[in-house]
Amino acid sequence: MKIILLSGNKSTGKTSTFHMLYDELTKGVKNPPKKIMEGGSRDFQCVLPYKGKKVALHSHGDLLYRVYYAPIIYSEVHYLILAHSKGGIYKNWIINLVKKKTKHAKHKLITKTVSNNKANYSTANMKDCLAIKAAIK
Repeated sequence: MKIILLSGNKSTGKTSTFHMLYDELTKGVKNPPKKIMEGGSRDFQCVLPYKGKKVALHSHGDLLYRVYYAPIIYSEVHYLILAHSKGGIYKNWIINLVKKKTKHAKHKLITKTVSNNKANYSTANMKDCLAIKAAIK
């Protein structure tokens, strides 16, 4: 499994980027897999087929235990695309894991693009969405 980690501070648009990514990866797909929403938030998880691969989207980056268990839960997919909220002494372990490149897994770290201008918020999210999409080979 290759992990693609979108890492950024809280409230910078990671979940919005994941919703855009879901829309991008399911364009033209009849009956795409449903997003599993939890806890009344906009965060979700799902597994979808894309380019002949299984891709898991997991946007629960603010909850450390969800980030921790995601690689275990989705161990059978080709790509795990995971959100990660920066901060806290224990939250950097996932960044360290992703930065470690082995011959079996070349993980990718994408730092969330942040816009100080509300008008450019969507553009920043789409930039990150397309960077993630491009990393799925």
